[in-house]
Amino acid sequence: RWGLYSEASFRNGLKAILGQSFGVEVLNLTLYDQEGEVFGRPEQVELDIIIKNGLTIVCELKSSIDKAGMYVFGRKAEFY
Repeated sequence: RWGLYSEASFRNGLKAILGQSFGVEVLNLTLYDQEGEVFGRPEQVELDIIIKNGLTIVCELKSSIDKAGMYVFGRKAEFY
């Protein structure tokens, strides 16, 4: 549970910094992948989205990421 809380705290802090410093909107979306494009089976997909002046950037607000996480992020971005 500590990992979930620390990840949420990190995400909220970074969201505030990006919003205040760069005037961007940061959204955390949870979408449902009915076709299983991301994980190979139907599953919820969580994405972080940065929006500024109509430009949308898919990102992953995490304290760290490994190779497997990068692969999943690519699948999530393609899904979005």
